[in-house]
Amino acid sequence: MSCRGAASIVIGALTCAWLMTPQLARGDAAQAEIRAVVGGHGDARQGLLIGASGQVFEPDDARPGTWRRRFEGGIGVPVRGAIEVEAGRLFASGAVAPVFRLDQAVWHAHPLPNRGRTILARGGGPALAVGRHVYVWRESRWDRLATLGARVTALWPDERGRVLAATVKKQLVRIQPSGAKTPIRLSLADDDHVSSLVGHPGAQVYAISQQGAILRVGARAATLVTRDPKWAAWEPQAAAVDHAGILWLLGWTAGTDAAPAEALLARVEGRAFAIQQPISGLAAGDRFRVLHIDSDRRMLFSTASGLVRFSSRPVAPATSEGTPGDLSWLDATLLGEAPIPVSGFPARAPAHTR
Repeated sequence: MSCRGAASIVIGALTCAWLMTPQLARGDAAQAEIRAVVGGHGDARQGLLIGASGQVFEPDDARPGTWRRRFEGGIGVPVRGAIEVEAGRLFASGAVAPVFRLDQAVWHAHPLPNRGRTILARGGGPALAVGRHVYVWRESRWDRLATLGARVTALWPDERGRVLAATVKKQLVRIQPSGAKTPIRLSLADDDHVSSLVGHPGAQVYAISQQGAILRVGARAATLVTRDPKWAAWEPQAAAVDHAGILWLLGWTAGTDAAPAEALLARVEGRAFAIQQPISGLAAGDRFRVLHIDSDRRMLFSTASGLVRFSSRPVAPATSEGTPGDLSWLDATLLGEAPIPVSGFPARAPAHTR
């Protein structure tokens, strides 16, 4: 094996020499619920896959669409997200503080001054929230940017160092690098709030609410994306924005006596919502966890059952006549391997919260 670039498992102190240490054993297929994709911006098949217990899967250069587990994880709470804050530093988080830092093939609890529910930004720059407090990665440390009036539920840092933050009290604010805040008007029901913010650097940002509403975020207001009534009950579960500012979503329709539940890929261009295509071969009741789009508009998604699929070619929006662009999916292969023999791992107890 050769030493890889920044998108490799050579993160932190996982050096090339360490990667060349002989493996204890090579296993067969690995089953893991993938909760995050790190890297893979130029090619979705080159991202690191992070499992629910902090397992790290590295792409196999020789076989695109195949990932090998480099170590088994060790985070004692279900992972909800992971980000690379800078070359050589990877963080993951569960539902509550602390966050976890990858170091010498072991996840370590990384204390912050605040306790509470934890949110990691999805895309954009590195940012996280703990309770009401928003942090950004500056000068190789987590620096508290602002404190809001209620618990933060979603974050999006843009390319100018500003952070969009939503709270459980149906608030949405844009925070400047100085900490100054500008409120953004939301058109949501009184009992709803934003649960996800997704975007692409230099492109459009969208908000998705707890009840499934989709909003296009502007400078002063977030406007509701309208849907045909037939799709009103469709539930978005995973979302990503491509370089052109198109929002792509995966979700399910509600099953009825007349028709079973159906998994669908949808898109939003501006304020226009449309179904792209159905996703076949999923078990009833499965849920989408992650949707990742690279710069060539190839996609990768994961589900709660452990399924990982990627598109065999870039997705194209539907034609003006409403015909979906051609898109087919291939199942990824995840291979298990015994832990690489690193001092203190895996004998060390899993990282956990008290």
